[in-house]
Amino acid sequence: GVEVRHESGPGKRTHATPGTTEAITADYVVNATGAWAGQIGAMADLEIEVRPSKGVMTIMNVRQVDTVINRCRPKGDADIVVPHETTAILGTTDEEVSDPDDYPEAGWEVDRMIDTLSELVPILEEARTVRSFWGVRPLYEPPGTGTEDPTDITRDFFLLDHADRDGVSGMSSIVGGKFTTYRAMAEEISDHVCEKLGVTATCTTAEEPLPGSEHVETLEAAMDDFGLRSPVARRSKQRLGSRARDVLETDEPNPVICQCEGVTRAEIRDAISQSGSDLNAVRIRTRASMGNCQGGFCCQNMANELHPEYDEETVREALDELFQERWKGERHALWGEQLSQAMLNYALHATTMNRDRDPASADAETAAVDFAAFDGGSR
Repeated sequence: GVEVRHESGPGKRTHATPGTTEAITADYVVNATGAWAGQIGAMADLEIEVRPSKGVMTIMNVRQVDTVINRCRPKGDADIVVPHETTAILGTTDEEVSDPDDYPEAGWEVDRMIDTLSELVPILEEARTVRSFWGVRPLYEPPGTGTEDPTDITRDFFLLDHADRDGVSGMSSIVGGKFTTYRAMAEEISDHVCEKLGVTATCTTAEEPLPGSEHVETLEAAMDDFGLRSPVARRSKQRLGSRARDVLETDEPNPVICQCEGVTRAEIRDAISQSGSDLNAVRIRTRASMGNCQGGFCCQNMANELHPEYDEETVREALDELFQERWKGERHALWGEQLSQAMLNYALHATTMNRDRDPASADAETAAVDFAAFDGGSR
C-alpha cells in the first residue's frame, strides 16, 4: 500500500484534514502514472524503463486549415497542423527530459513551430498565436533496445506483470501509449486485474458510449433551440450531445458567460455540478476561457457561478488558479495582437478587482493618487 498526506484543493470531493496522513492498502496495485511510472516503480524497488520526452503544441486563433496538414518526411520537429474546435494546433517537438516535473519551456520551440510550418501554410506567419503548452510523453523502451533518438522509440503500450517480470506479486504497470489508446489500455489492464483477482466479467469499454453520445439520433437538427442565438446553440449541442436538452432547457436567465467560445450559464453550472470548485475542470468540459481573450473577459464570470455554494475564499482561489493556468500558456506567445490582449487582460483585472494585490492606501497623505484634488478638497 501507500501512506498519503492529505492536502486541500479545488474540485468536487470531500477533504480530510490538511496535513494528516492515511495508510491505503489494496488487493492489487496498478501503476498507471504515465511519464512518472518509473518514479513510482522505484518506490517498490522496480526498474521501469520509461523515457520521458517533452513536446510543445502551439495554438493559433482560428482554423487556418480545415483538414490535417502533415509533412511527408521522416519524423522530426514541426511537421503537423491539426484543426481543432475554433483553433489550429501546430506540433510538435520531441526532446528527452530527465524529470517530467521539471523541464525547460523554451521560446525557440514555439518559434520553430511557426517558422517551419509557415512553409506549409504561409498564413501562419502572420496569424495570431494564442498560447502554447508542453506535455511529456510516457515513452517506454523495453530492456536491451538501446534507442538514442526519442522519435524512434515506439508509441505502443506495454503491460508489465511484476510478478512474472520481477518476482513482485500484487502489482502491474501499464506504460507507454497515447491519449488516443487510453481505452484500449484500460481494457487490457482491467482484464489482467480481473484475472488476477478471479473476477469473471465482460469488458464493455469498446461499446460503452461517452456521456452525451448515448442517443445520437435524438439530437436536434434546428439551430435556434433553447432561446439561444444560432451559433451558440449549435456549439453547445456539439459539446453536450444528447444531454443538450436536459442542460440547456431552463426557465432561468441563460446569458453567454464566455463570448469567445459561446458557453452559456446553464452549461457552466452543469460543469460545476460535475467538477465542483475546480474551474480548470469546468474549462475542459466547456472550453470556456479558451478563446482569443484567454479568460480575460470571462474568468470572473465563471467564478461568480460558484457562489453561493462555495465561500468567498474558495471562489477567489478558484479564480486565481484558472487565471494563472491561462497565463502559463500565454507567456511564450506574447507578440502582436496577443501581447495587446494580455496587456488588456492585466489592466482589466488589476484595475477592477485589484488582482495584482496592489497595496493601495486609503490615507490621502500616503496614497499614490490624491483623489481630494479632483473635488477641491471636499470628501
